[in-house]
Amino acid sequence: MNTFLSLALSGLQFGAMYGLVAVGLTVLLRSANVPNFAQGAFGLLAAYVGWDLATHHHFSPAAATLAGIAAATALSYGSNRFGLSRIPTEHHLAVVIFTIGLTFAINGAVQVAFGTDLQQFPNPLPTTFMTVSSFTFSLTSVVTIVAGAVLAVSTSLFFRYARYGLAIRATASDPVSAEYLGVNAARMTSAAWIVAGILAGITGVLVTSQTYLGPSVMDDLLFPAFTAGALGGFASFEGVFAGGLILGLVQSFGAGYVTASFAQSLVFIVLLLVLVVRPQGIFGSREISRV
Repeated sequence: MNTFLSLALSGLQFGAMYGLVAVGLTVLLRSANVPNFAQGAFGLLAAYVGWDLATHHHFSPAAATLAGIAAATALSYGSNRFGLSRIPTEHHLAVVIFTIGLTFAINGAVQVAFGTDLQQFPNPLPTTFMTVSSFTFSLTSVVTIVAGAVLAVSTSLFFRYARYGLAIRATASDPVSAEYLGVNAARMTSAAWIVAGILAGITGVLVTSQTYLGPSVMDDLLFPAFTAGALGGFASFEGVFAGGLILGLVQSFGAGYVTASFAQSLVFIVLLLVLVVRPQGIFGSREISRV
């Protein structure tokens, strides 16, 4: 029983990380129609900046974490403001290539600035252990899952009820009409990139504080995050986060009861099944077209 609970908790913990990256991807897909392959790279920068400030400049873990998130947010905003906004939105392939190139550029800059050795980000979360009955678990795992769920719900509420969130949705739906109603479309698109940058920074800190800090750590999460988004249908922030939790559980149980290599293959198997059986995702709704 303890083995089952350990695998479930580990799956939910990593699923929360997948889900958070997927939430950031969904922000830009829904508000700017951009599949941002650089979402993980923004989180990587946040982790390295925070680690450098805490290790070499004696910042407290909390202050270093906030500075890292701010750096990721600034880079996300700048990438759109001074780069992507200059590419016509109808050139979808150029947008994809830009975000992929941005990923390689950030990864290369990080390696030049901070080196390639594996590091450990100072964990800003509590590292105590708790025991319930005979099951012992880390409080960090629980906090990660809860924090991820809170961020997903908060993002959803922001886009549903907040003034800026509604304006971003209006711009994404019909930018011309939004402009006629007094909404600054360019500003709303920038706001979406800021939200995505904040989520990327938080995710980068959570991931590297619980695993390791290295140039490829966030790349390993990007494909599972897209799979989590496909599971959720990229329709709702709660849905894609739930997709991340489901994928994390599938991987964890696959690794625990079969093999670790099979668990990696499960990501592709799950993605193919979703695309074939329910391409709109588990939580997405089927589009109805009238002829």
